[in-house]
Amino acid sequence: MSEIPGADEEPVKPLRFLTLRQVAEELNTKESTIRALIRNGELPAIQVSGRGQWRLGRVDVEDYITAAYARAAKDSQPRKSRGQSGGTGVTAPSHTQPSRWIMIRGSKNRIFTAVFV
Repeated sequence: MSEIPGADEEPVKPLRFLTLRQVAEELNTKESTIRALIRNGELPAIQVSGRGQWRLGRVDVEDYITAAYARAAKDSQPRKSRGQSGGTGVTAPSHTQPSRWIMIRGSKNRIFTAVFV
């Protein structure tokens, strides 16, 4: 027997599947946005009963977040201005761009962004 309280207990395994509410809380958005992502096929999920109970794999949610960061990084790359040759193509000074941000597409193609500085 160990002298440390709780040392004999097995470590808690992270949940394999998450509910809509848990994913919405994780992404700081509404459940309806998560439902839209599922409906659009952007976020894989399984339906566990006929009453709209959806479960999302933790790995699938992490993959979605990683892909969203990659899209955000790609979209924030400086672009060349049209019709200008030899220009820098930077649309805004780099100090005004956030260091990390994520784009989430909601219902009716509304786009929500979260900025992490």
